[in-house]
Amino acid sequence: MAHLSETLARVARETRTLRIFLESPLQAVRDHLATDLMRTDEDIEAFDAVLLDASREVGLYLAMIDGLQPHERQELESLGAGAGAIRGVMEAENGAFERAHVKAPGRPPMDQRMEALLRELTRIESALQAQGHVYR
Repeated sequence: MAHLSETLARVARETRTLRIFLESPLQAVRDHLATDLMRTDEDIEAFDAVLLDASREVGLYLAMIDGLQPHERQELESLGAGAGAIRGVMEAENGAFERAHVKAPGRPPMDQRMEALLRELTRIESALQAQGHVYR
């Protein structure tokens, strides 16, 4: 990532870190969607905490992007690494992942929505890792 400024290299690292972090909540959502007759109140509280943590981490990531200088945000966009789709996912979730919306009417299940978020993070990560110029 030598082709990136220090700030954008940090964005690339944070993007990767968030993507890896969100794999655990994604699995928790999948587990929650599976029928479990032995699920306890503690299990439900733990699931709520996982969703809260995931929401907080995505929010912190977006706050980091918002805290960039305008020219840095513009450079992200020019590299194809803008966070608009991630912001759109969180807006569609009303700012937070919630157990009540795991199976929201008219929307895919939450695991599919989280998978889309991870795909977008992977896309951003790849865009930031790609060299800006290809020599032939």
